[in-house]
Amino acid sequence: MNMTLNENWITQLRYYADNFGISNYTFYFPVGTILVFIILFFLHHYFFKIKERTVTDNLIRSAFFGSLFTTMLLLSVVFILKRFTELFAVEKCELIILIILLLLCSFTIFIVVKGKKLFNKNKENLIVGFPLSSRNRHEVLFGLKKLFNRRKIYWVLVLIPFLILLLKPNSKYLYSIVIDNSASMENNLIYGVNSFGTALSYSPKEAQYVLSYLPLCNDEADCLNKAKKLKTTLEDISKINKPDSLGSLTFVFDRSENVINAINQDIQISGISSPLSEMIWQNYLTTKEILEGFSKKRLIILTDGADNLYFPNEKGIPRIGKSILDSKSKDGSSPRDFYDKIFFINQGGDESIFLFGDSDVEILNGSNSSEYYKSVQTVMSLISFDLIFVYLCLSLLILTLLALLFINPRITN
Repeated sequence: MNMTLNENWITQLRYYADNFGISNYTFYFPVGTILVFIILFFLHHYFFKIKERTVTDNLIRSAFFGSLFTTMLLLSVVFILKRFTELFAVEKCELIILIILLLLCSFTIFIVVKGKKLFNKNKENLIVGFPLSSRNRHEVLFGLKKLFNRRKIYWVLVLIPFLILLLKPNSKYLYSIVIDNSASMENNLIYGVNSFGTALSYSPKEAQYVLSYLPLCNDEADCLNKAKKLKTTLEDISKINKPDSLGSLTFVFDRSENVINAINQDIQISGISSPLSEMIWQNYLTTKEILEGFSKKRLIILTDGADNLYFPNEKGIPRIGKSILDSKSKDGSSPRDFYDKIFFINQGGDESIFLFGDSDVEILNGSNSSEYYKSVQTVMSLISFDLIFVYLCLSLLILTLLALLFINPRITN
């Protein structure tokens, strides 16, 4: 799923739409925007009314500046929430914000068009509150036209809230990522790693990543040798206290680019069975060694759930009655205790059996590239900066500015 920028935009918009839900914030944002506009409109009209102008012209001016400052305040609140809180990750408010922003931009254009129409000879009496003689008419109207065009330039002030995005958040997130690259994942692995790379490319916030996957084999003999070293019971796995004593590979990264490179370049189908519980345990032990001041800790497991522990003597059993997520380490803690939240992204497995059935955690859909992308976005949204949302907001504002610049009044004789 090597997506171009245009496809990313479309995919992201679909993600906003598919995850849009009715919540309190679905009403808070539009109602709050309307109330803020009304307050700013009346404040401007009360304090900045020009006595020499008519009521109509003053109302149009106040409506323009009310819309301008409402847009600035809305963007400031949104960027603060997205940069420093988890509200958008939980409430999925992007679509309603984009709709509100589109309406504000459209309303601003409408107001400026209304102001332009006042320069019509039949309506110019709605601009100034005194009669215009033929001698001073052009001089007065040309002066007002300059003020009208100058007013539109104030729209660039809506770009100020984007400076908030330059501020560095204090929150630090930990993401443990376990990617099952066993033979049963051959058909699904490609869009899995591509989706992760796409999600991580959105300028992530301050975060640390612990990535686990299976090593490749040099040849068939090497595969057999590595497979013989794998643990056969949960008890054998949970007795291990040193990550290097387990059969998977685990690496720690503090830059998203390095994670993307590792996912896209190093992870290929391995031929040493599916020691998923070992991979989870190794990731957990490694994470505990580097833990320092994280505000949130998440474990994401990409798999079909078919751990080799469920296939003793090559005969599958649906459940073993317990999960590695509940196994206790030397200090008495388990992965379930350690992480704030654990996600499985199911790539084609039966959710009632194997590791899925025994683990009792949230399982997200990864059955095809589209569903997988949405699931990855849901999981990674805590740290994703979501540049596409920023680009969409910026595009609406710039298009509005261009439209305003093309709206020029004409003074007729």
